[in-house]
Amino acid sequence: MPYTGKILFRKIGGTRQLSIDSPEDLSAILELDEARWMCVSAPVDSFICDRKFLEYLDTDGNGRIRADELRRGLSWLFSVLDDISVLADGSPEIKLSAIDASKSPGDAVKASAERVLSNIKAEDAMRITLEQTRSRQSILASGERNGDGVIPVESLDDPDLAAFVNDVIAALGGDTDASGQPGVTAERVERFTTEVGAYLEWLDKGSLPKAGKPSGIMAWGADTVPAYSALKAMESKIDEFFRQCDLVAADPGVEKLFRADDDALSALDVNDRASIDAFLADAPLAAPNRDAALPLDSGINPYYREAMDDFNDKVLKRFLKTRGRAERLLKDEWRRLKSEFAEFAEWNAKKPETKVESLGEERLRELASSDAPKRLKPIFEKDLAVAAEIAKIAEVEKLILFKANILEFCRNFVSFSSLLDPASLSMIQTGRLVMDGRVFELNMGISDHAAHKKTAELSDICVMYLKLASKQDGKELDMEVATAVTSGDVANLRIGKRGLFVTRDSREWDAVVVDFISRPVSIAEALKSPFVKLGAFIKKRTEKITSSSYGKLESGVDKGLDTVGSAVSAPPGKAKPAASGTPAWAGPLMLLGGGIGLAGLGSAFASVMNALKDNEVVFRIFLFAAGIALMIATPIVVSAVMKLRRRNIGMFLEASGWAMNAPMRMSRKMGLLFTREPELPPNARICAFDHTRELLRKAGIKAGNRRLTWLSVVFAVLAAVYAARLLSWL
Repeated sequence: MPYTGKILFRKIGGTRQLSIDSPEDLSAILELDEARWMCVSAPVDSFICDRKFLEYLDTDGNGRIRADELRRGLSWLFSVLDDISVLADGSPEIKLSAIDASKSPGDAVKASAERVLSNIKAEDAMRITLEQTRSRQSILASGERNGDGVIPVESLDDPDLAAFVNDVIAALGGDTDASGQPGVTAERVERFTTEVGAYLEWLDKGSLPKAGKPSGIMAWGADTVPAYSALKAMESKIDEFFRQCDLVAADPGVEKLFRADDDALSALDVNDRASIDAFLADAPLAAPNRDAALPLDSGINPYYREAMDDFNDKVLKRFLKTRGRAERLLKDEWRRLKSEFAEFAEWNAKKPETKVESLGEERLRELASSDAPKRLKPIFEKDLAVAAEIAKIAEVEKLILFKANILEFCRNFVSFSSLLDPASLSMIQTGRLVMDGRVFELNMGISDHAAHKKTAELSDICVMYLKLASKQDGKELDMEVATAVTSGDVANLRIGKRGLFVTRDSREWDAVVVDFISRPVSIAEALKSPFVKLGAFIKKRTEKITSSSYGKLESGVDKGLDTVGSAVSAPPGKAKPAASGTPAWAGPLMLLGGGIGLAGLGSAFASVMNALKDNEVVFRIFLFAAGIALMIATPIVVSAVMKLRRRNIGMFLEASGWAMNAPMRMSRKMGLLFTREPELPPNARICAFDHTRELLRKAGIKAGNRRLTWLSVVFAVLAAVYAARLLSWL
């Protein structure tokens, strides 16, 4: 739909960005050159929203959303909606009246939505929610017809149809309906009727004539089937016996090969029934002979005795009766016997492979003449008629997801107005970090820490890398996040610092800093930095000098006291001269020299105080100090201002795999949007004094008096000034 209004651009972070204030502004995106978009490609994982929405946008499934995919998504959305103003509320539901059913694809989407509401018997048939579209099992199970092509037995009111379907399931198995109930498909019913027909046709070919007389197939009449079964059980072993007889007739010497030798018998485990059965099963049916005559009364392998007796009773007694004997079966007779059953064997081999036989011939003939398949056909057609509507459930889900998320997505892709909205987190902000008494909101999940840092260093933004840990349903969860520090200072932020991270789903994670990109955060911090470093240097040097001087002083005093002690204890005239040539009496005077030195320091202090009485001197000192401070501060301020002006949110996003079109400068005020100290509640009161003394008083602990400390300092200064005056009079 063409955009008829004026396209408004706002300057944010030094870059003009499309203003997306209403759903109507989305139409402008289709007309705006992609070079004017803030981003043209971004990883799917960068967005915190319904995953299915991102999958619908990422049409090629490569894990990235490009500008062309967003354009196609918007075009589809505009073609389905009759009123795009519904996109403003962002709720996961839509009124059916907002869908344009006058043309495709809106007509199919609306029909599918109506089918869903009908199947689940929704109370409100005028709107559909995301949850309703995702209850696919409920949608398919609740409807009288659900488009899955399966007719469950329970849905059939006709007992004859229900009985027919039950027989189909009993013979060929069933299909599971979306409701979870057993049923059948049209394909299974067709297969059943086909197999029943084929099986009955096969039976009819082998049936006896009405008079019950033998036929070509049923050569022995009603006795044909049991006779052939007994013959078939022994056929392969009897064939084997006559082949062995042919071998003996050709060479009588091989007869001994069919006898078990001593080695074979000795290797046989006579206590193992399975071994014995295996041995006998491989042995000849009877001893092969040159006459090719199978003995029937004796000499039969006991393993086959039972089967041979059945064969003899059902077949041989009748067959050999015509020959006037029943004690042996010759090879030619065996061939003639098999030929009598040849047609039956051929017919039997063509028996259809089917399980419908289990229903019995009588029931199969009833089913074959039933009109149940014909009556089921319109029921299948009615069920499949809604299949197209049911298949469009995904389109309804897509529509609702686009309605709920597309406006916010565009505000984090085409422009970044949502990112700068302090009222709520945008869909590219992982959550909030609470650390060092501040809240950090520009947090992005990362997968490759090293790669992110390499690019993030070019953004001139101070970045902390955090390891997050949490536990859910007994499983340990972890995640890495990059956090931008955009205001305040970094004095208390360091590797190992811990804090609390709250993701968008309100889950709390333990957070610890594992890496750091140090960059200026504010001008004030940049100004303090050299003085802090200078103070640390002076402190280090002072501690070193003090430690060394204290050692020397301790050594000197110790030696002086030893000298004084020696001079006092030695007899007169025998005092030992000092090694350095100093008179022995000079030792005690060293203490006096120390006092004079202290007085000299006081004199120097007094001289400074007298000099300060001269205003001109004071002014010069002030100018000198100001000049020194200005010399130090000027380059620092200039450097800090340049670095702060170079801070680029766009580069921070590029570190996460975004394809940015333009930089997005971070000003000082913009930095306050992402890192700030939260305000106290409106009804909060602040106590003006330190409550520690009150706590000490309650605990009965006496604290030192700070006034005495200050009085001691003042007294020491006055004493030094007095000593200086006294020395000046002497």
